[in-house]
Amino acid sequence: MSQPPDPSSPATVATPRYPDLQGCAVVISGGAAGIGAALCRAFVAQGARVISLDRDADGHRRLEAHCAAGPGSLQGLEVDLCDGPALVRTLAEVRQRLPDLRVVVANAGYDPRFDGLAMEEADWNGLFQLNVTHAFLLCRELLPQLVANGSGSVILTASHTAWIAKPDLIAYNSTKAALVGLCRSLAEAYGSSGIRVNAVAPGWTMTERQLRQWVTAAALEETVQRLQALPLTLTPELIAQPFLFLASDASLCLTRQVLIADAGQTKI
Repeated sequence: MSQPPDPSSPATVATPRYPDLQGCAVVISGGAAGIGAALCRAFVAQGARVISLDRDADGHRRLEAHCAAGPGSLQGLEVDLCDGPALVRTLAEVRQRLPDLRVVVANAGYDPRFDGLAMEEADWNGLFQLNVTHAFLLCRELLPQLVANGSGSVILTASHTAWIAKPDLIAYNSTKAALVGLCRSLAEAYGSSGIRVNAVAPGWTMTERQLRQWVTAAALEETVQRLQALPLTLTPELIAQPFLFLASDASLCLTRQVLIADAGQTKI
């Protein structure tokens, strides 16, 4: 079996062009690394104007340099997504910088491992603050602008673990299940205003952090060769594709949906 992909050398992905994303105003949380960085690169490659929200200033600088020659633009705003008041202030700045905002991607998240329920209350609450509450604040602060603009697409990053329920990820699984509920509820609440709300639930994606913290050759081979229907190593670049589709008018008839992008590991 081949070695895990080097995230510094993105895989070649056949990416459709979405003309309506040219010049489109997009905000993405957690954009400085991992799936978020791949999303920023993918939207900039479509010609979108992207603001990324992340506390990683160095990651933003690297990403801005990477995207500088692209047809779109990227600006990173440094903010701790777990600091509610700071995030609300930053989102007010986003509204000023992107008055024509059309796409909101609540992507940031973390997946710490615990032995069953052997975690502190602070661990549980902190994970919900990052994985769920920041998404709620993005939607609360930015959805009115989408409504005022007459249409828009909101995309939440869920996870296939909401279904496969890995026992060392009880808190993480729960946060991602909450995002599925948030997606469906917002779609019902804002559909009449022309707002579509969907989610992408990635499988085990070979981000820099996953490769550094969790991936072993044996675990990856078990996932790719036995657990998934497709023997495919998931990369951030691959995962970015359904986000582009859901952001564009190519998916105009889709809302309240969760696209499980895990190469067929989830059986539902």
